[in-house]
Amino acid sequence: MRTRLIAAAVPLVALAAVAQAQPCLPPTPTPDFEKAVIRTTDLGNRTYMLEGVGGAVGGNVTVAVGDDGVIVVDNMFAQMYGKIKAAIAAVTSQPVRYVVNTHFHRDHTGGNEAFGKDGAAIVAHDRRDQLQKVRAKTLAICARDDTVTPLYFTEELVRLIPGARAYVLADGGHAYPNVHGAEFRRVMTSFLLES
Repeated sequence: MRTRLIAAAVPLVALAAVAQAQPCLPPTPTPDFEKAVIRTTDLGNRTYMLEGVGGAVGGNVTVAVGDDGVIVVDNMFAQMYGKIKAAIAAVTSQPVRYVVNTHFHRDHTGGNEAFGKDGAAIVAHDRRDQLQKVRAKTLAICARDDTVTPLYFTEELVRLIPGARAYVLADGGHAYPNVHGAEFRRVMTSFLLES
């Protein structure tokens, strides 16, 4: 037991030293959807890239136009749905038939509900059933004001992973390990050293 604890502590101390040496990054800015615009780039072959520009929105959406409909890959935040629809309408009158999610982050899947109401099929993987099979000790850390991976996502992980628990930081956005480096390291160290 002592050997395992020491073996686990050595990499942790090394990681803490590296993390300590890293400069702190500013918190992730809160998106200002009113200031955001969509820039469309024609990639050829009826394929377009829609970029969120301004307002700290960022992100890319791929639009592939077929003869009978449109495939959208990722769809930014829910608040960008109207602007994305307008950008698509500027290049085709075809309806969006499919929305493909590359992964679950609110800035990639926020428009799912609205596109689904329009009749698009949402194509994504649901691996929640796999989370219930996790047997490792699990701590999910998040910041209450994270606009990319919101608090409800962490709450869902804790609900689905047996014995998991959460630690919620008051602020720091998506960059909370950089904003609250000392607290983050203290919480992680304590968790990893539990027997």
